[in-house]
Amino acid sequence: MKKIFYLAIIFILTCTGSVLADTTTYNLKDVGISVDIPSEYSVFTRETTDDDPNLQKLGLTKDTVLSYLESSNMYLCAMPDNKEFEIYISVVLTDDTIQSLNELSPEDLEKMYGRIRDNLSKTGLSVSNHSFYENGDKTFIKYFIQQSGADYMIHHCTIHNSKTISAMLRTTSGSFTDSQKNIIDTVAKSIIVPETSVQTDSTSENVYEPLTAVDYIYQLLPITIILIVAAIVIYHNKKKKQKN
Repeated sequence: MKKIFYLAIIFILTCTGSVLADTTTYNLKDVGISVDIPSEYSVFTRETTDDDPNLQKLGLTKDTVLSYLESSNMYLCAMPDNKEFEIYISVVLTDDTIQSLNELSPEDLEKMYGRIRDNLSKTGLSVSNHSFYENGDKTFIKYFIQQSGADYMIHHCTIHNSKTISAMLRTTSGSFTDSQKNIIDTVAKSIIVPETSVQTDSTSENVYEPLTAVDYIYQLLPITIILIVAAIVIYHNKKKKQKN
């Protein structure tokens, strides 16, 4: 009996240790946040250099990657070698109307989600299984997006220190696996926003600019992000008018 108990403890510690040991922390200095990504993934940020081995492995150039990240308000893109899914971290600076989702009541959170859902539905995307959760000092909205009846994207979104921060996973197989759900959950919950973090030069108006997709990412992805953030910005503006 003791042997079984000790084996169980060793198994748990081994699994826990592997999860912690297999991630790399990326400090996204432009927007003052950090996020943990599995170490074996190919990762691109705005600090990607010409000699990054992942560029050659995927047949990309630094200019192509940086152009996409900058035009899409993204600061990180990651994917496993099998390319079954992609992870994105997007940050947009918003005004001071809402500095954090923590300020919103459950009713207001539902209204914000409703605007996101309505915007996405206009493009033929459906949204399901939404929820709200707290992680440390941040409140997140989480929901699943489907395209033409197939799974498309899992989105975690928060507003903190006047920044709209999104952690997204886009599946390329048309079906979310439990592993993919766990991965994006872990990535989103690893996001740290220091209280003294720097401010990005991005403004809320950026979400209305046309976005250009590269060949390894579906063109619909930037449009999806634009609609999500636009819904949040519109909600901000309405709240601001109500205060005045």
